[in-house]
Amino acid sequence: MSNIKSSSSIEFNKDNIDNYLKEFAKEYRKQYGKYNHIDVILVGGASIVANYSFREMTKDIDAFCSENYAMKEIAHSVSNKFNLSYNWLNADFMNTVSYTPNLYKYAKPYKPSQM
Repeated sequence: MSNIKSSSSIEFNKDNIDNYLKEFAKEYRKQYGKYNHIDVILVGGASIVANYSFREMTKDIDAFCSENYAMKEIAHSVSNKFNLSYNWLNADFMNTVSYTPNLYKYAKPYKPSQM
């Protein structure tokens, strides 16, 4: 039996995306110093849910972080706290043919003052 939580019944909407990402930022500062911040760029369904009103929810949050090395570890801490799947926050989109590393150059971070 695997000890990895691969699914969750949680669906992410405008309100809880914000709450979970605030927790993500809080955990990041706790582990890497309170004066450090992390830029998170939402992509895919999470970006649509957060920025528009024609889609209300998504099953996971696809994101690119300025500190990608820490993303998985911090996301797992948050998933344990809120019983989310371990892949609730992921960068799987980076494995698609449409991904470009230029994304970080042109996209705006999600609520940078809170991260």
